[in-house]
Order: sequence, then structure tokens, then C-alpha cells
Amino acid sequence: MFDDAERAYLLASKYPSVRRLALLGLRDLVLAQSMWARDFDAYERESIAVPPSKSGQWRKRRPDEALRILFEASELDEATEPEAIVLLACVYMQLADWNMAGAAFSRYLDKTSPSKSVLERWGRKETPDDLFLRAKISFGSDNELGRRQAEEALAGWLGWWRVTDCEVAGYGTNRQFPARVEVKGKATSVSVRSWLIQNNEVCEREATLHFSEPYVAQYELAEVLPRFGMILANERWLIADSAHVKSCDWHLFSEPILALQDDRRALLMR
Repeated sequence: MFDDAERAYLLASKYPSVRRLALLGLRDLVLAQSMWARDFDAYERESIAVPPSKSGQWRKRRPDEALRILFEASELDEATEPEAIVLLACVYMQLADWNMAGAAFSRYLDKTSPSKSVLERWGRKETPDDLFLRAKISFGSDNELGRRQAEEALAGWLGWWRVTDCEVAGYGTNRQFPARVEVKGKATSVSVRSWLIQNNEVCEREATLHFSEPYVAQYELAEVLPRFGMILANERWLIADSAHVKSCDWHLFSEPILALQDDRRALLMR
């Protein structure tokens, strides 16, 4: 399906009347593929994901390719196409180029004329979605600024919501793990053999799964975050070991996580 969609976009891009639209669609496709490749690689490195027999081009995709396509498509007037600048900011976020993402988003706000309804409802030109996106971008390079901007986005709701800038901690990776720990066993590895049907063929796979030593932790204060139960300890430590997915997917399964910086700090709204 990816290959068919890419061929369709490339064919459409040859026609001047739809070239820009086709390239923007191709950019979305390539960016999605690069995110899939990043997530798949995170699991495959630990033998959790089974590599497809025919991986296709999507396994090689990277966000900078989407950036190149977007520049190619951006032969347009940004004043009349501010959405293209938001796309640019999102691509820079995937590249962790926070300065360029912030510059693109500021340019988007400068080019956007606020609607009357937005001004009447919020009393400013930025919507809450705009403010949250700005906070996520800022958090990538300046944790405190990102936290303040998230609080600004929640103006009037801080009695109901809290914004927390916290550190990510894992037992064995942090010298000051915020808990009393009792180890209950040894690290172990298990070989798993499976049979999959791919392309009308039965394929045998064998993978070795590695498990770190099990432990019981006692925290002074622990809060279980929805939906999949990550632990926030002592109101400042997000416990990586309490997640059942890789960090690239934390924001999908733990709704309070607004942003993550280099797997070291997280911005929470709860």
C-alpha cells in the first residue's frame, strides 16, 4: 500500500496543477513511514518485533527526507498557506531541531489572522492547541519555558489541571533512583520460536527476549497515570520501568505526557 501510494503521488506531482498538493501528500506519507521505521527499530533492537520478510522502502525512511519534499513543495505564498509552515514545524520536531521548529511556528503565528470567534472565546489570537504546540516545541530545548507555556495554555483551568516537568528514571540507569528497592531475582533471557505466514509462506522465527532483574520498589509518594499505569514518583520522577512500551510510544498510551526530551525529561499535564 505504501508503495502504491508513493507511486500515485509521484505521478500526480508531474502535473503542474496538482504538483504542490501531491508533494504535500507525499511529505505526509514519508513522515508517517519515518515514524513507523523509528518505532519499529526501537522494538526490533530487543527482538520484540518480528522483521517483515519484505521490509520495503518504509524501513529506510527518515524525517529529513520529508523535510526535503516539503521544501520542494513550498514554492507558495506562506501568507496564504500558513498550514504549510505548521507542517514544517512538525517535521523539525521529528528531527529534534527545536530552534528551527520554534522559528517555523513563530512564523506561522505571524502569518495567521485570528478569527473573531477565537478572539471572543479566548481573548487572544492563539487557540489552546496553538499554545500547547508551542509548549511542546519549547520544552525540547528549555524545560522551564515549556512548562510555563503549558501553564499559560491552561490559563483558567489550573485549579483542575497540574503541569509538571519531571525527570525520567529507571532502576539501574539512575544513581539516585527515587525508591527503596528489593531485588527479587536475576536478569534472564528466553528464546522464543514462532511460525508466521507471510507472502503465502510459513516462516520460522527465533528471537531471544531479555528481561532485567525483577524488583519491588517502595516510593514515598506514587501516582498511577492513565491509561496504562506509568508511575509518577514523588511528583518529579517518571518511572520508565513502569511502562510496557518503548518511550517512542509513551505519549500514545499515557495521556498525561505532553512532551518528552531525549528520554530524560517529560512534561506532564494531569
